[in-house]
Amino acid sequence: MAGKEIEGSVLGEIRRLETGEIRTFPIERLGYVRSVVSTYGPAWRRRFSTSTDRKAGTITVRRIA
Repeated sequence: MAGKEIEGSVLGEIRRLETGEIRTFPIERLGYVRSVVSTYGPAWRRRFSTSTDRKAGTITVRRIA
């Protein structure tokens, strides 16, 4: 499943993810994206994984539960 490029706010895009979905963000948002998934994930009762691709300059978020 390919990642979808950012369309709206980072927080909104991550919150709308369904289990198994992926979103890709610019690496400049790395700190904020990781903060969102670690802070809001437990509050929303959701689990996320992140991976970075330095060569492509992206961070990918996948909802895993």
